Amino acid sequence: MGMNRCKQCLVFGVVLLVCIFLSTSVAVRAEEEDTSLYFYNQLIQCEKDVYDQIKAGAENFVVEEEALPEGTTYNDVFNMVMNASLPAYTKDNPLHDGEIRWIDVEYEEAEGRYVCTVQKNGATDYHFEKVEAILTQWAGAVDKEADRYTKLRQIFEIIANNMEYEYFLMGGYSWTAGSFGDILGVLHGRMVCQGYSGVVKVLCDMNDIPCVRVYGLSFGTGHAWNAVQMEDGKWYLLDTTGVTPGSWSNVCALVGMEEAESNGYTWGADKEQGERFMYPELSEESYCYSGTATDFSYVMPELDFIRFMVPGDIRLRMQRLRIRKSGRE
Repeated sequence: MGMNRCKQCLVFGVVLLVCIFLSTSVAVRAEEEDTSLYFYNQLIQCEKDVYDQIKAGAENFVVEEEALPEGTTYNDVFNMVMNASLPAYTKDNPLHDGEIRWIDVEYEEAEGRYVCTVQKNGATDYHFEKVEAILTQWAGAVDKEADRYTKLRQIFEIIANNMEYEYFLMGGYSWTAGSFGDILGVLHGRMVCQGYSGVVKVLCDMNDIPCVRVYGLSFGTGHAWNAVQMEDGKWYLLDTTGVTPGSWSNVCALVGMEEAESNGYTWGADKEQGERFMYPELSEESYCYSGTATDFSYVMPELDFIRFMVPGDIRLRMQRLRIRKSGRE
């Protein structure tokens, strides 16, 4: 009888430990956010309806007056479209950042509705498909079995080896392939902070790393970067703008609030959209890697097409302009 009771106690103890382990694992997973709709989930229903129309690729869509809160004015609807739904869409879906230039909003009083007309930029579906193919190739170079720190180190090096910061940013959209200000800069090999943050978001999404794009201030100047969530459930700042190969330890990579503020970063509400969106709460302390990985190299799959879209003579003229602007010519 005593032996059987000991066996029963042993079995109960094992089951209890398994339950504790499973419940702990579930709790950890529950803390991880699904960031694919991070900004969408901050919208009210009528704003989500517009977001859905944009995502569906509608060139024209209608916002019924009866679907809006009482007292809504034309300016409210315009701000809803241009300062809520559209930016939420591009923040959640950086592969389409730069696709839409403007959305016209017209009020039809007799019909009691607002008619929205989407105005796209010069870039075509071909350009965006090419960007997606390039970033899919880059994402394929990341070790899918590695921990998040290793994946982020590889993503960092991939970006550093394939992109350069565009110091001579020409205003507006350049040629038919878009500007250096958004993710279409991948086609040129050059971009600014907005494009860098979009690339990081896409590569993290493709490698199961929770990530959001952040717009704020760095030493008082408008800037864009990312927040990533590590296995400890905490969020950290990651800024890849203008990084060079092997510079991980010299930039703000996986830093916490204290180090971010000491480096001039603002945090909290979105400064670009009038504090319309909120960002994840940043860890107070910077991330400390406790893993064993030391090799962050990668093998890049081959592309089956030419990456760069900018004609050589235009690139040459731009290079001369940069030299002239820097005073070396």
